[in-house]
Amino acid sequence: MDVFRASVQNWPEVVECHALTGDMDYLLRVVVMDMAHYSRFVLDTLLKHPSVQDCKTSFVLDRVKSTTALPL
Repeated sequence: MDVFRASVQNWPEVVECHALTGDMDYLLRVVVMDMAHYSRFVLDTLLKHPSVQDCKTSFVLDRVKSTTALPL
């Protein structure tokens, strides 16, 4: 997994990477220009990485709440 973590640092499309518990190991937040760019990233970069066996994708339809304020 250290190789994957190092690779993520060099992928400009990945703006966030979170290690998870449960079925998935990582959650990536990816920003791309369009669906063609997304497809190229997934097929040519992510899935060709030697430590990646599978990926599941979801797309944000609407941002309901987004804040950086902390409830302190």
